[in-house]
Amino acid sequence: MLLITPAAYHRIHEAGEDTEHFHKVASRLLLAALVFLGPGMAGDLFVVIAKQTQSAGTAGAIAGVCYWRSMAYRLGSAPGAENNRERNRGTRKLKMLQR
Repeated sequence: MLLITPAAYHRIHEAGEDTEHFHKVASRLLLAALVFLGPGMAGDLFVVIAKQTQSAGTAGAIAGVCYWRSMAYRLGSAPGAENNRERNRGTRKLKMLQR
């Protein structure tokens, strides 16, 4: 629901115009949708692995690692996140200088 709301909001409330307000609302809705992505993927993975292996323990362990990794990337503490942050800082500085 959170992923399809920006399109309808854009058409109905903003009359198809790109406004600063629309970009703020759409960004917040998409970020809110990411909160549910990790648990949803981990839950799906749990069901598939539990069905295939007939072992809830194995499925729980693998799904737990999937959930942990998704949260680590979400919070920016995953391996390689430091490099991405540094790269994004450089991009932002370049954009600011180009203005």
